[in-house]
Amino acid sequence: MRVAVCVAASLMTGVLLAVWLRAMDAVAGRTLHTGLMFWACAGTGLVLGYAAAALACRSGRIRGGGMLSLLFLALAAGVIAQGLCTPRLVLAWQGVLNALARRETQYVSLLFRTGLLFAGMPALAVGAIARVALQMFRQDAADARPGTALTLGVLLVLLPAGVGFSIGGGTLIPSMGFGLLRGAALWFGVLAGFVAARRVWSILPVLAVALALFLAGPTDLDEALAAGVFGRLVHRDSGFAHGQPVFARQTRHHAVAAYEDTDYGFVFAQDGRPLLFGSRFHTARTLTAYVPLLLHPSCARAALFGPEAGLYLPFLARAGVKDLAVGGCDAALLKLTIAADQHLAGEPVDVTHVLRRRARLAASQAYDLIVLAGEPMWMRGTGKAYSGGLFARCRSALAPGGLVALHVDGRALSARRFAAVTRDFARVFPNMQLWCTGAYDWLLVGSNGMIQSPADQMLACFERQPVMRDFARAGVLALPEALACMVCDGAGVVPWLERTGFESGTANAWNLPRVVFGNGAPDGLLTPNALEPVRQKTLEWLVPGKMDVGVYQAIRDKTLLCADARTLSARALAQTAAGRGEAGLADARAAAKLNARDPLLTHLAESLELEGRRRIAIGEFKGGLKCYEHLLSFSPGSAHSHYGMGFCLRASGDNETAYLHFARAVAAAPGQIGYRMELAQVAASIGEYAEADRQYEEILRREPEHAEALYRYAACLSAKERKDRDRVRALALAEQACRVTAWRNREFAYGLANLYMDAGRVLEGMGLKRRLNEGGTPEAVRPPAGRVEP
Repeated sequence: MRVAVCVAASLMTGVLLAVWLRAMDAVAGRTLHTGLMFWACAGTGLVLGYAAAALACRSGRIRGGGMLSLLFLALAAGVIAQGLCTPRLVLAWQGVLNALARRETQYVSLLFRTGLLFAGMPALAVGAIARVALQMFRQDAADARPGTALTLGVLLVLLPAGVGFSIGGGTLIPSMGFGLLRGAALWFGVLAGFVAARRVWSILPVLAVALALFLAGPTDLDEALAAGVFGRLVHRDSGFAHGQPVFARQTRHHAVAAYEDTDYGFVFAQDGRPLLFGSRFHTARTLTAYVPLLLHPSCARAALFGPEAGLYLPFLARAGVKDLAVGGCDAALLKLTIAADQHLAGEPVDVTHVLRRRARLAASQAYDLIVLAGEPMWMRGTGKAYSGGLFARCRSALAPGGLVALHVDGRALSARRFAAVTRDFARVFPNMQLWCTGAYDWLLVGSNGMIQSPADQMLACFERQPVMRDFARAGVLALPEALACMVCDGAGVVPWLERTGFESGTANAWNLPRVVFGNGAPDGLLTPNALEPVRQKTLEWLVPGKMDVGVYQAIRDKTLLCADARTLSARALAQTAAGRGEAGLADARAAAKLNARDPLLTHLAESLELEGRRRIAIGEFKGGLKCYEHLLSFSPGSAHSHYGMGFCLRASGDNETAYLHFARAVAAAPGQIGYRMELAQVAASIGEYAEADRQYEEILRREPEHAEALYRYAACLSAKERKDRDRVRALALAEQACRVTAWRNREFAYGLANLYMDAGRVLEGMGLKRRLNEGGTPEAVRPPAGRVEP
């Protein structure tokens, strides 16, 4: 019995180690510091627990299995406490999301508390259990040799724990999520009962743990841990900091969550990192996916490797690449990412054949394109994804003239570390190109031959309807705007490599907390402006093919013009990050004159618009107005930017100018009911009643039972300033608004009462108010005779 208990306890301890490590990574980020803190706390807890039990054994306080049963119960109680304390710990991490005065010491403190909860405290009980079990073995076999104890330790403790760790991470967590903690607590309660082994009394520990689980109540740890606060801190440019997930799922290696958000509409997060947004930040992802296809438009066979392969697979499928394979990505994660892309693009992508085929890096594969979509370098365990050995294997798996595209996430990445990766890539692919597809997105493209792309096939690929639709969604409307993202080739990047120097992945990861929690932008980070001095504008790799010479020359000239705009945009971002906002805006305006749709300008515009929305949310309308003024000074202006500008102007009292911006917002997005509501109300406030009537009529045509529009339209028709007041129609509209809301909206009901009194029907108005004040049934009030329906 004791042997079985030892094996069962070791097996579940291994499972819990996987759960605790995954939970700590979810809260504090899968970083080098998190791994060190976890194993340091676990090791320290084991040693302290073992030493404390050893002292108790020497003093003779431990006798029989009673103490072991109590320790199992203590471990079960600790697991239950983890479920209760984790949401509070997550809230503590979320407290630093928008904190302006965060420091590295705050990070260390939070990390230490997280390590104590998920590793230190339970390890104390595990260490004590190991020492008590060893003492019981010595008492039963006094003449046993040390080698026997060591062998039993390996067979009964280490081996089951290793198996449990593998099973927990590979099978149990994806299938059960973090609800596994509740089952583990009950497991240890059962073991405590087995150790006690006193007939009917052995069921008491199980009942005690079950009662504790019942009193603790349900805890949805999957949603709490899906928040991934540290990932949001690194992706601070998105501003995604609040919200509860509407969907959370644990795959084999990753946590996935989906959010409904007022600013973005939809957010898809992987390990806490927001990757897909409903209304913003599409440009970099689209360019990263399509640039390799533009360089190799005849691609027929492609493979994608890495956890982020699902981000780019739909683009390749929509571009017409028939033979697709994916490797190094959880099947569940791939399906969820494809579903998120379908939600955004509105186009289903069939991945059934992709899931049946596993991509392999072998010479027999002969891929036309290999896309390496690894995780950011600051995450623990990503070293092999950016190694020269992987690049060499990719080269061997290419067909003649094939391409390898490596995506590099530049967030929190030092220029020296990026230079080291670029050097390793250039050693394997001397004929390489460096592309900057976004403010934080870089693409290294290599080939086993010369990279020469025919412009005619490239333009044909760009003009495919699904591809063009993706580019339009990303704000890229012409081929030269995409081609201008090319920075330099392998020969051109050499001076920058020599000037910058190199850094190991460990050194870069070790400096991550200073980058995330430090004040301002630390020096030495990778920025688009850092590589602008080595930008090449020769376009030797772009050949005409069968394209007309005049068209080819026009594309080249426009590309060079867009490249000049890119240089100014990169400088604008650098100036803004350095705190020189006015200089940055001047560069942004100059860049907009050359190419208003430059991807870096698009990123700057989206960030400014997002900042304006945040200012509105906290009631700081003057700051929001300034954000929108800066945005519209270099951006042609989208519907939501004009709407935000109008909202801030209206809050500041400038209704006439707000009216103009609301009108532009409605013209750009006629389907937005909210925009029309604002336009109608501000039009009524400045006396443009005819325009207000048109907007309300259009809203009610689209949504006949829109309660807010019904009531506001009634108030507009009955305004005392109007010369063409229509009280009968106003009463009908107000009554309909009250019926739609089931008389639960007191503003509408009291407004209807005032309309009754204004129309001379004082008794009905006073009666309605009396019923409302007494909590009666307003629906008993009869409508006026001769009612005119809207």
